[in-house]
Amino acid sequence: MAKAGQPTKFNEKVKKQILCMALKAFTDVEMSNILSIDESTLTHWKKKYPKFFTSVKDAKAEADKNVVKSLYQRACGFACPAEKRTVVVDGVERTEMITKFYPPDPTSMIFWLKNRDRANWRDKQDVAVSGDLTVNVVKFGKIDDDIGKKKDGPET
Repeated sequence: MAKAGQPTKFNEKVKKQILCMALKAFTDVEMSNILSIDESTLTHWKKKYPKFFTSVKDAKAEADKNVVKSLYQRACGFACPAEKRTVVVDGVERTEMITKFYPPDPTSMIFWLKNRDRANWRDKQDVAVSGDLTVNVVKFGKIDDDIGKKKDGPET
């Protein structure tokens, strides 16, 4: 007897597309929309095929690793080859690489530190206050330490 419902769209081609999108940091919702499937279908595939699920997780981790590396480089500054140029020196033509330097970026530094060393770099600081608190109430021009106790005699 044949199974009810539509045949699965899960095949090697779709699997490669999903892994490619995961490497490019697409979310499950984005991948599902591109593949014209429901997000629950993608979740079902990940449950049904554990090796596939592991490979998607690994691809997403690789994308995260690349972002961490880029953020670190941006925070510290880096140099990279930018372009080749041709120069003529003493009538001899030669090609040389130009290296472009990107200085450290303060915003990247702050972001990195706030997330990696929260105890020292977060905006909100927790301050603990301890000790006793004594409150003296001034009533009719004099300090009344016995608030709530009935006094004998007329009040002045």
